[in-house]
Amino acid sequence: MYQLTATYNHPQDPDAFLGHYRSTHVPIAREFPKAAIRQSRGEGGND
Repeated sequence: MYQLTATYNHPQDPDAFLGHYRSTHVPIAREFPKAAIRQSRGEGGND
């Protein structure tokens, strides 16, 4: 089994980023047979 994890910095426009991710990257990932696609969105804060 393989696992790919991607992390991104906080975008200036979170809704635009999410729309681009869902319309561009998710369809590509769906081309892989038997791939499970899971995404989560963490809320940042001050450390």
